[in-house]
Amino acid sequence: MTELYFVEGNIAAGKSTFLEHLAVSMAELLGKPCIIAKEPVDIWSAPIMPDSEDDGILQLYYKSKLEYAFAFQASVIISRITQLLVLMREHPGSIIIAERSPSSGDIFARQLMTEGMLTPVQCALHNQWIRMSEEVIKTAGIIYLRVSPEKCMERIGKRGRNGESLIEASLIQDLHAFHDDYIDNMEAKGYRVLRLDGEADAMTTLPINLTRVQQFISKRPSLEL
Repeated sequence: MTELYFVEGNIAAGKSTFLEHLAVSMAELLGKPCIIAKEPVDIWSAPIMPDSEDDGILQLYYKSKLEYAFAFQASVIISRITQLLVLMREHPGSIIIAERSPSSGDIFARQLMTEGMLTPVQCALHNQWIRMSEEVIKTAGIIYLRVSPEKCMERIGKRGRNGESLIEASLIQDLHAFHDDYIDNMEAKGYRVLRLDGEADAMTTLPINLTRVQQFISKRPSLEL
C-alpha cells in the first residue's frame, strides 16, 4: 500500500532543502522505496496553450494577481493531484513524501480572500476541490516545518529568488497564522501530524529531525527532545 506524507511550511521555511535530505536518507532508513515529490513549478511556468511561447499561469499570476488568482489556485490543486496520482500508479507500495498537499491550498486561498483577490464564491468552489482531493488523496501524515515569520523573511532576503523581492513581511505573517490554523484543523480531523522546529540552521537540526521523521513514518513512539 502506498503511503502519502506531506511536508508543509511557510515560504522559505526550508521545505525544499529538507526534502533533498529526506531523498538521500529515508529509503535507506525505512527499508522500502521512498519517492520525493517537489512542487510542480515547471507545470505552472509552462505555457498554458500548446505550441505557445506565452507566459505560464505562475508568471501571469505575478503580473496580475487579481485577474489570475483563481486560475492559479485551480492550476495548483489540479497539478498537485495529477502529480500524486501518477506517482501512486507508477510506484505502488512505496512511501511518497511531497512538498505541500492539495488541501493546503486552503492556506493560500484564505490569504487571497483577505486581500480581496478571491471572492467568497471562488473560495467556496476552491473548498469543494479541496474536499474532493481529500477523498482521492489519502494522507498518511503531515510533517510541519514551523519557522517564525522573521526567520522566513531573513531567508527570503538571503536566497534572492526571482520574484520574491516583492514579498512583504505582512504576507509571511498572514501565511504563518494560516499555516498554524491549517495544521491545528487537520490534527483535529484526526490526521497524524509531526511538528518540526525549522528555526535553526538546517544542518544543525537535520540529524534529530530525520530521526523524528523516520519514527513518524514507521509509526514508532516519537523521540523525546
